[in-house]
Amino acid sequence: MEDRNVVICIIKNKGKILLLKRRPDDKIYPDRWNFICGVIDPGETPIKTAYREIEEESGIQKNNLKLLKKGEPYTRVDRNLSIIFHNNIFLLKSDTNQIELDHENTDYTWIDPNDIFDYYLAPGMLQAYIKLMGSLPTRQGIMALVYRNLDSFLVVETKNENVSFIAGGIDKEETPMEAVIREVEEESGIKVERNQIKELPLVNEFTYPKGFYKGVNSRQKVFLIKVPEDSSIEHGGEEIIRAEWMTKNEVRRNLSFNHVKDIFEKSLEYI
Repeated sequence: MEDRNVVICIIKNKGKILLLKRRPDDKIYPDRWNFICGVIDPGETPIKTAYREIEEESGIQKNNLKLLKKGEPYTRVDRNLSIIFHNNIFLLKSDTNQIELDHENTDYTWIDPNDIFDYYLAPGMLQAYIKLMGSLPTRQGIMALVYRNLDSFLVVETKNENVSFIAGGIDKEETPMEAVIREVEEESGIKVERNQIKELPLVNEFTYPKGFYKGVNSRQKVFLIKVPEDSSIEHGGEEIIRAEWMTKNEVRRNLSFNHVKDIFEKSLEYI
């Protein structure tokens, strides 16, 4: 694996934070939003790199910035890229919100931190945010228990090797019901109608233990969905590697997390 020493810089201005969008042809995390990032040149200190990258990528100069916090350096491994990132993280305040993009990015936006989940972020950005800002807003989402009969339930396995039910975040200006319909189709290929869906008086609350959302608190509304016996699965979505029907006992044996097992047992009472 390649070792890469980098900086990640969160810039604040009047309560908002700056995101830049990477080029669609970028070799690393194309078309994703991120904070200002860059590689530390030989002989360069991390803070010097931070100021250089900020000016190069945003046009904001050092005399417009105030360093608020230097986070503890940490390492993140991206096995898909075969890169070990040694991250040096900084929180800075800018007295201007005027941005001049360079060739590395195609767009920028100043966002309210509460809206951060509305953006397709590059891996590692949420962890940098948590380390510098202390916490993130709770991610609002849904969990869908799809079943054909009392002994046939749909489960999915993610790239993190977690076995669970279909779940995901609620997009901006999307209702929980709309999120359920979208997530079920994206992750299983099954199209469902509103009259097949029952919202349960249950909430799945937890903190992501690893992966893209590591350290993020989540609150998922729970839905029960009855589908026809002949419903077939075409798993999809970049996070899903397997989707299959399991019996009740197979579900109990295979679910990865106790809080999901608890939701499953409570949901059975409503079938």
